[in-house]
Amino acid sequence: MRDSFAPDAQYREIALKITLDGVDGIIGFLRHLTQSFPDVRWDVLNVVANSPEKFVIQWMSRRTIDGRRPRPRSCPSCTGATAESG
Repeated sequence: MRDSFAPDAQYREIALKITLDGVDGIIGFLRHLTQSFPDVRWDVLNVVANSPEKFVIQWMSRRTIDGRRPRPRSCPSCTGATAESG
């Protein structure tokens, strides 16, 4: 999975209002999601390519939130995370 991201990759989670900088933070967040929500899936909505090495993927994640697990408001295993207020 690590090879799928550039070393300076950035992930913005709009619903949780967090931004993750770097591969370790992104992988930590994705692991957190897949462990918390085994049925999580990502549907690609848009791909914008500047070159074969530089591109942006917009996707929507879908998962079951059934009340038995807390909604992920934070990700303790994520590094490089900054949160927006509001």
